[in-house]
Amino acid sequence: MFERTKKGLSSLLAAVLVFGTVFMAAVPNAVYADEPGFAGGAGSESDPYAIQTADQLNLGYVIC
Repeated sequence: MFERTKKGLSSLLAAVLVFGTVFMAAVPNAVYADEPGFAGGAGSESDPYAIQTADQLNLGYVIC
């Protein structure tokens, strides 16, 4: 009985790994800080991002 359960769990784990890999490949790439979509600036203290539209203000970035 234990061997059957062990084999079933192994099969389940293999399926999760395969489907997880396929799902991660299908997810679009995230936008990184070097491509923020602002009107200008580098995002540093001496060269902050320039915001000209409401869409740029609502990009959802948390910039420290």
